[in-house]
Amino acid sequence: TPHLWNVAMHTSPDCPDTVKRAANLTLPGGNNSYDVIVYGSGRLAAVPAATEKNRKGLSLIRVMLTNPKLADRLLDDKLILRKISRVKEGIDFALNLTASPKSSVAKGDIRFTDYQPVHSGFYSVQLVGNYTGRGEPELPNVGFSNGQIISLVLYEDSDGKIRSFLIEEVRANSVSMMWQVPQYVLISIAEVLFSISGLALSYAEAPASMKSLVQALWLMCVAIGNVVVMVVSEVRIIPYQSYEFLMFALLMLLNVFVFILLAMRYQPFSADPDSELPMVPPTSKPAPLTEQDDKSNVNSGYTAED
Repeated sequence: TPHLWNVAMHTSPDCPDTVKRAANLTLPGGNNSYDVIVYGSGRLAAVPAATEKNRKGLSLIRVMLTNPKLADRLLDDKLILRKISRVKEGIDFALNLTASPKSSVAKGDIRFTDYQPVHSGFYSVQLVGNYTGRGEPELPNVGFSNGQIISLVLYEDSDGKIRSFLIEEVRANSVSMMWQVPQYVLISIAEVLFSISGLALSYAEAPASMKSLVQALWLMCVAIGNVVVMVVSEVRIIPYQSYEFLMFALLMLLNVFVFILLAMRYQPFSADPDSELPMVPPTSKPAPLTEQDDKSNVNSGYTAED
């Protein structure tokens, strides 16, 4: 809920004397995440931060400026992240620092760009534009890992040089996606064993006039299950994904017990036994062809000379 917080800052002795030891901060309500930035003379600002990782597994980065005068001087400049490779340099990736509503948002004296996706790797940071400071920007190389969300903060030190530091808002992926391979193998085996045997049973045991209907009902059950999974995942009925997986596991366990009860009372019945009869070997050997039968098979239009 929205609340006014009193933040006490315990700073090291080498911090400037202008930094206050306490400040007030109002955080908006809602299920959101914020970066709390200390800037100026101990001022605080709550900047919205991303919590959802990129669906393609890429990293997300944005640029944040804590000095409004610096932001004005960097207007229309570009911050270029050039990928460093052992073989060759990658493609330039430019983060535009313009203050237009589409590319950046002003939050009090804090300005920040939108999040931009980047591939994992190491990048050199270059500031290109009309910046005329008292020194060259000292921007170190930065590295990104898959799934990481980072804010790159630019500021001016007492000598007028542009420096930077990183805020890691969301950690990089620590579990390899290859751990999903055994699970998908088991799911595929279970799907083959269950789906094919179920379709075969529904076809063999259904009456001749209802074979297509029974198989359609079987596939409709599968479709209903997929709809349930989609609704639960997209509507966010359950707040935590771990609880969501637990609910699916309990539903499958309940389904197993229902199938056990049905299997215990199941009585095989075939409404069309003729279609299931096995091949019966002949009881006697066929009679050999006679000379007359052999001659009757000869085409009368041809002679021996032909």
